[in-house]
Amino acid sequence: SDDGFALGLAYLLRVLKQVKVFNDIHWFDAVRKYYVAEKEKLLASKQTVRRSSFFGGKAATSEEAHNTQLLLARHEGHLEEFNFLEWTLRAANTFFHNQ
Repeated sequence: SDDGFALGLAYLLRVLKQVKVFNDIHWFDAVRKYYVAEKEKLLASKQTVRRSSFFGGKAATSEEAHNTQLLLARHEGHLEEFNFLEWTLRAANTFFHNQ
């Protein structure tokens, strides 16, 4: 795990007195909304591919379904990494809370 980035970011935010400003922009919420919207798009795309294959789709439809599944898996990995960053940044902020 690479939590050194989060620790360094927490330190810089504290030294530069930007913790409140960073929290006020709700960056984590915005990124989470983006990931939720992208996941919904991918799931809708997956449903479309399924419907077209049900109605006599061709081999390309199977490839599209596979690509969509790979994109969903990659997307889930990015979301897990993002959550890890949020958790480690919040934990690192506790080190510098009263200083």
